[in-house]
Amino acid sequence: MHNRILTADNLQKRGWPCNPICCLCNLSQESMPHLGKDCPFSVEVWNMILSWANLSFLSGVSNLGSLYDWWKRLRNRCCKESKKIFDGLIISFWWNIWLERNNRIFQRLQRSTIQVTQLVKDQIGSCSVC
Repeated sequence: MHNRILTADNLQKRGWPCNPICCLCNLSQESMPHLGKDCPFSVEVWNMILSWANLSFLSGVSNLGSLYDWWKRLRNRCCKESKKIFDGLIISFWWNIWLERNNRIFQRLQRSTIQVTQLVKDQIGSCSVC
């Protein structure tokens, strides 16, 4: 959220050589907002998580603006008692997207959206946000 993660856009700003295209979708320039809310791969994982966690009411929330703005819009739709659980869910989602990105770049390993979703489910366990 502070734009410090070493995604391709930030690596380029530092003059480091890298492939600027997102390795999850091969469609757009990699940035944290792209990985966290705009990438088709991430969107598919997020939608599967929403379905699993019975949070389909969050699927219509606009993803326009910054990653922080998107997170706040989603979080504001959750009841007060469930905000910490929601935060854990989205952090697990982002963490596993980041790990998948790194696996593809550094290990040449590739998981499907279903496999990444399962990793989030395994970390979170049963989920009741709202």
